[in-house]
Amino acid sequence: DALGYDAQSSDPLYKHWPFLIARDAASEVAYGLFYDTLSNATFDLGCEYDNYHGFYRYCEIEDGDLDYYVFVGERIRDVTRKFMDLTGRMTLGPRWSLGYSNTAMSLTDAADAQARLSDFVDQAAAHDIPISAFHLGSGYSSIGRRRYVFTWNRDKVPDPHALVARFTDAGMRVVANIKPCLLDDHPAYDDVAARGAFIGNAATGRPSISQFWDGEGAYVDFTHPQGVRWWQDSLRRELLDYGILGWNDNNEYEIWDEDAVSHGFGEP
Repeated sequence: DALGYDAQSSDPLYKHWPFLIARDAASEVAYGLFYDTLSNATFDLGCEYDNYHGFYRYCEIEDGDLDYYVFVGERIRDVTRKFMDLTGRMTLGPRWSLGYSNTAMSLTDAADAQARLSDFVDQAAAHDIPISAFHLGSGYSSIGRRRYVFTWNRDKVPDPHALVARFTDAGMRVVANIKPCLLDDHPAYDDVAARGAFIGNAATGRPSISQFWDGEGAYVDFTHPQGVRWWQDSLRRELLDYGILGWNDNNEYEIWDEDAVSHGFGEP
């Protein structure tokens, strides 16, 4: 997501996925076209008209070679399956993840977050709104105006066990906002730095510092065994033991440090 995004003047918020699925009505054959490009592209799906040929489709790609794949199948699902055989596929998630999920940043940012969240559960029941999951905004982890992954603000949420039980009893899974970056005054920052478990700076040997939410911080290095271990231990202790599933938000590693280096599973 782009902070301060403006639809009139900013770059597109999301990028294109250049895959077209169609079905020929006469032959009842389905087909797919996947244009393997990262360049800017324009698709016209039948709005252009030609006096000789009627309406037609076209794809215009601004740069690079014309590399594309054609998939043919009896049904659209056959085309989709062939496409995923080429590009890979995600693991099928749990059934509840396909239901309606809700979130509201203002609730976890509130000083009385646990009471507000409990009231939300009551309101959903009163209005007969089926909800499969609720995503906690990062306000539950705040200290002052800043947010610290794997911490609980006990003034806002005095009893996380009771809060999770409240949602669970109402049939909602709780998913918590977590971020792979520790602000430079995070309570665990020095411990993680001592483990060498941050993305580092090759010139100084210290953690590579980047701008993040609310300030500057360092990203956890998931190619370092200590980074993986600290993350797993923290996830289990602060979330899983409460019955909360993880939700990794802001997981794009936007590192501008040209000297940044990862452990690289033993090959920096």
